[in-house]
Amino acid sequence: MKTRDQLGMFAGSWVRPATLPRSVHELAVAIPRGVTLGTSSWSFPGWAGLVYDRPADASLLAREGLGPYARHPLFGVIGVDRGFYAPVPVADWRTYRDQVPPDFRFVIKAPRDALLARYPDHARYGAQRGRPSARFLDPSWVEDVLIGPATATLGAARTTFLFQIPPQDPGPLTPDALHRFLSALPDASICAVEPRYDGAVCRAYGDAVHDAGALHCLSVHPRMPDLRTQWQLGRVAEAPRLLVRWNLLPSLTYTAAKERFQPFTRLGAPDLPRRDKLARAVCWAVDRERPVDVVIGNKAEGSAPLSVVELVRRIRELRRPA
Repeated sequence: MKTRDQLGMFAGSWVRPATLPRSVHELAVAIPRGVTLGTSSWSFPGWAGLVYDRPADASLLAREGLGPYARHPLFGVIGVDRGFYAPVPVADWRTYRDQVPPDFRFVIKAPRDALLARYPDHARYGAQRGRPSARFLDPSWVEDVLIGPATATLGAARTTFLFQIPPQDPGPLTPDALHRFLSALPDASICAVEPRYDGAVCRAYGDAVHDAGALHCLSVHPRMPDLRTQWQLGRVAEAPRLLVRWNLLPSLTYTAAKERFQPFTRLGAPDLPRRDKLARAVCWAVDRERPVDVVIGNKAEGSAPLSVVELVRRIRELRRPA
């Protein structure tokens, strides 16, 4: 368990950890050994009272919020979603490292440049709009801008690199091409794949990821198959560790969920069936002494910190002696 001494360097931070109910602190002992839980990003002003001691704007939380976040008794991992849009500068990896305890973990999204065969025809892509990506499935580039700098700063033992493949015409993104890409990375065992294009999760895909030594990320998202299908076709049961991402209520779009749940202060749509399935997946891995990272987004149920609390409660219920 994290101690105040481990994180004492943040005593001068303007943003401090929230004062949480005793019941939340007591839940920390219910987290099984080898299991870390956390959220996708941390810079949400609505988390005042849930994670932070006071309201603060997103820019301040982006700079100062990770330290107080890491002092939450249930949090041991963070999703670094910003890596999807551009490589994270090395200076920022150092800043993150210095704000958290030594055993704190990171699930880092790989840049989309390596995951899009062609940039979508959308204004947000600027000059790249509609053009092929020169970095598509380029293992050397991914090593240079992501895996090398992040592992050198944070350490390979505390990082998982997530290749969240956006919706697209599969085209050249065949299972064989994915296998070659993953196999060419320096250590595929710290890499996970979450493919969101149509028909992506199939037996050939699962074989490609597994045989390369990487993981399929067990993901709740409208673009992903149900959890049972992912478990079977992604060969999740054969992997040495488990990565779970509870992203988005499958009945909602990203925009609709954001509008419905902001400012992410309460569980606006508790998803009890999926919560139970994810808790059972965690318990399955624990029984087999396999490490587990669980990363939850605000749009899963309405408030990621509260979803973590309720998921731990369900894990505790399942692990109580009959």
